[in-house]
Amino acid sequence: MAHGKFASFAAALMLGASAFAAQVSAAEDTIGVTAAVNPQASGQAPAQQRRELRVGVDVVANERIVTTAQGQVQMLFRDESAFTIGPNSDVVLDEFVYDPDTQTGKIAFSATKGVFRLVGGKISKKTPVTLKTPTSTIGIRGGIALITVQPNGATRATFLFGDAMTVESGGVEKRVTRPGFSITTESADSPPSDPQPVTSEDLDAALSALEGGLEPAEEEDESGGETSQAANNTNEENDESEDDSGDDSGDDGEGGAEDGGDEAGDESETAGDEGATDGDDGASDEGATDGDDGGGAGDDSGGTDVAANDVPTDEDMASSDISALGSDSEPEALAPETDSTFEVALADTATSESIEEIADDTNITESTTTDTTTTDPEPDPEPAGFALSAKFSGRIKHGSSAAAGSDDATTSLNLGFSGATISDGVFDTAAGTGRFTIDIDSTDGTATSTSNPFGTSTLSGTRVLRADQEFVTYELTDQTDSHRVLAFAGVPTTAYPTTGATFYELSGDFIMGSLFPFIPDASAGAATRGTSETNAAIMWDDSQSTTAQQAFGAVVMGKSGTNLESVVSIFIGEVKTSAGGEYLAGKVRGSTRVGGSNVLHTLSGAFDTARDANDASFFGGDQPDHFVLQATSGTTVTDVTSVGTVTFRPNAVADVASDTLGTRTTRTASTSTGMNGFAAGLVEKDVSGSLTTDFLVNNSSGPGDISIETSAETNKVKAEFNLRSVNGAVAYVYRFGDDDFGAFGDGSSTSGNSAFIDDEHFGAVDRAMISSWVGGTVAVGESLYMLSAEASGGSPSAGECDCQYLVWGYWGGQLNTANSVERVHLAFWVAGQMSDYTTITGVTGTATYAGHIAGTVNNGGSIYHAVGALSMTVDFSNPAASTTSITSFDGGGFSGTGLTFSAGGSGLAVFNNSANLTGSGDQAGRTASITGGFVSGGGDAAAELAGNFTVTGTGYEAAGIIAAAK
Repeated sequence: MAHGKFASFAAALMLGASAFAAQVSAAEDTIGVTAAVNPQASGQAPAQQRRELRVGVDVVANERIVTTAQGQVQMLFRDESAFTIGPNSDVVLDEFVYDPDTQTGKIAFSATKGVFRLVGGKISKKTPVTLKTPTSTIGIRGGIALITVQPNGATRATFLFGDAMTVESGGVEKRVTRPGFSITTESADSPPSDPQPVTSEDLDAALSALEGGLEPAEEEDESGGETSQAANNTNEENDESEDDSGDDSGDDGEGGAEDGGDEAGDESETAGDEGATDGDDGASDEGATDGDDGGGAGDDSGGTDVAANDVPTDEDMASSDISALGSDSEPEALAPETDSTFEVALADTATSESIEEIADDTNITESTTTDTTTTDPEPDPEPAGFALSAKFSGRIKHGSSAAAGSDDATTSLNLGFSGATISDGVFDTAAGTGRFTIDIDSTDGTATSTSNPFGTSTLSGTRVLRADQEFVTYELTDQTDSHRVLAFAGVPTTAYPTTGATFYELSGDFIMGSLFPFIPDASAGAATRGTSETNAAIMWDDSQSTTAQQAFGAVVMGKSGTNLESVVSIFIGEVKTSAGGEYLAGKVRGSTRVGGSNVLHTLSGAFDTARDANDASFFGGDQPDHFVLQATSGTTVTDVTSVGTVTFRPNAVADVASDTLGTRTTRTASTSTGMNGFAAGLVEKDVSGSLTTDFLVNNSSGPGDISIETSAETNKVKAEFNLRSVNGAVAYVYRFGDDDFGAFGDGSSTSGNSAFIDDEHFGAVDRAMISSWVGGTVAVGESLYMLSAEASGGSPSAGECDCQYLVWGYWGGQLNTANSVERVHLAFWVAGQMSDYTTITGVTGTATYAGHIAGTVNNGGSIYHAVGALSMTVDFSNPAASTTSITSFDGGGFSGTGLTFSAGGSGLAVFNNSANLTGSGDQAGRTASITGGFVSGGGDAAAELAGNFTVTGTGYEAAGIIAAAK
């Protein structure tokens, strides 16, 4: 499927791969250069002889880098990413695609052994950099990570700085966003460990390999070796920026290393958090500075200033031009006789402060020394208390229980405030009849209140101050009753966009202890979230059109490969205006299936944004970068199962994220761009607690039963699915989205029931003006959702259709009749511009299609999702000679020969397999049937195909959709 540029409004299964505007033209194109090399490192480009790596050598895509026991390499890529390879390592630079205009792309490595450090550049800010090992796939977004791969493949990934790191293994994915935590994997078949905090010893073990372990030779009186001309040139070009950094930091660091020599001081000043250095080794803590050694070149150096000038730090590389590093001439290597090591500043303990210091200092400097005796650095001066000049406002919410969420209905336990100050390391505000006073710093960490507006006991937990320093959250526990407390505060937004989109990451629910927003932890079971940080979007529209809306959409999904559990939480709404500024309001929908017991939950309710004491909802100063979703004031969210109903008040924090919009097309039924297709799923009928199930497919077996329309002018979606039950022949009509004269021309103007972001990222909830039907009777209540797969992360496994012209996705929810409740969880749909029968009968020759099938399985009462690979060879001249093969679907496959073509509703072409497909493997003894149609695109009437499938067998049924491309 054609992936949009925008990884928009979803998270766990949400948002597939991005399509990039520019690609490297050939595998041999330069993707970066070696910025630092120690001996015994080699590279081998595709179809080339192995070569020794030296400073300034260009590296290319698919090049394999190997180091021996004393080899180390540091590389700078075109997007300013830095990748350091330690001794005894083996890694392939699998893929590098970069568009400097949009600063988007993709970086992928695969490593069989060794130790590595990645410092993400421009690409990683939008798309995670991936590193595959024999046991796991690691994704690093916008940050720094250390990865150690043992010879047996066991892997440990440590997150040091940035947005997030994910580790996937055994079909399970774990995610860490807090610096100083690591995840390990032992085998490709077992899940990753939970994130664990690292200690100083943990970091020492990982970093020692990058330091190289090369002990200085005792008989050497002074260091030797030539400096690299390429590296010197780079530092000369960076002198101006380094001097500026030194000047700025000198105020905090008392001049950096001035006492160690002016030139050395200038260099050492750039290495610290505040631009000043520790003096002995060039590392720093909050601007400290003695500078006696000047980063290796002061009064005591006794040698050349290798540390300051030879090898650029990661900070240097992030600001350097790659052209200054690459060279057509043969570069000079570091002298083999030099005992060189890569050094990284390491704090004594792995606190959040020391982790940040490592992130800032990744000081990957090459140093020389004259003896093995070192002197401890002088202690840093006590830093001044952290302070911010802006006034903060927000809200502090006391939890009722993990099951009930926050106690919003009790005024004394839901306190808005404004005018909060941050001074001398203390956050302070009046809250209710008391005060809320708690410690704060520029780094994340633990926090304890010195005053509690809810009582006299301590509030303690953690704080996270966002990078813009305009929004902070506290996740606390009230020691009086052990209930959780969520507090947020920020600088209220003063200006809003009028066009385009803003993207966000939506968190889980702290008070309810859930990974998923607005989903109780018990309803999610063991499901885990995936890697997609961007799971929400706002389309801004200030046209004042009577039909256009400022749409808001968010989706968070997850699954568990172990217990076959799955979760979807969907938010559809729009931006509205109040006295305190703009805010969000809309509907929340969702469903979950808890594995084992297979209890199906459906969720519904209304949401808006939590506001401060002055009615402000967005925070971030001059941008709406942060907000908190909650159940609409005075309401709750309802979780319904066959065994009962619960209500709760949830909360979810949203922070701005980076993404870009894809193509936006208006597609209506009255034009040739309208989309038709197929849908299938499992409906669970609940009559007074008695449950029966049946599968649903297209009512007339043709693509005209499904219609989806989108409007780029109004940011709205409308969809209708006409289905029938396979066994009971009951008709169902599901309706989603908005009716609008301006957008679709067939109803009253409505808003807030859909969100159109771009052609592959959209969603809708139950339609406001026209009800859905069951068995010819209007539903008396409904809570429905539908969304595109790209808005939900694409396929839950490998093999997704690489389609350009069709779109597929999920749907579900609940319909109430006078006698029953009808529930569907994560069913499937597929749609596109379908070709008519007359056109298809004019096509000749054969075409081979490859793609996927995805559906729901009822295996003896155990209900779960399954996906597989589809291959079809269609003989348009002789359909009876066509062949179909399905593999890897729930442990088996199906195959058969023969298709028949016919005209369906509206004259659209329909194909069916002439005879049932025969099962094999775990599917032996079962049969499958396919009904589909052809999707046109790019001037090809049969460019892709879409359809339904069903599987039957003793005690076994399945149904879903197919999607494939030539």
